[in-house]
Amino acid sequence: MSSAAYNEDLEFNEDRGGWRRVVKKSKEQPLVVIGTLATVATLLGASLNLRRGNRVVGQQMLRYRIYAQTFTLVALAGGSIYYTSMRENKETQGTAV
Repeated sequence: MSSAAYNEDLEFNEDRGGWRRVVKKSKEQPLVVIGTLATVATLLGASLNLRRGNRVVGQQMLRYRIYAQTFTLVALAGGSIYYTSMRENKETQGTAV
């Protein structure tokens, strides 16, 4: 195992838990955070409106929740594909040198 691989593994293990990882992943994929917050906001809005008896607005908010969840999943999949391709490009450039 090369020292570079060891350093990457050590860095990964140190960064594995806690808020550091959350902040790091949020910076890497900010659209996922936006989608998650939108999902939570629409769920809160739907529950408040349904509790107050406003079914029309509550149902509309639940539809918006579906859109927000879809956006989040697309952002998550897109970010995963993007960062996987970036990692593969970095590895091929490292071996080509």
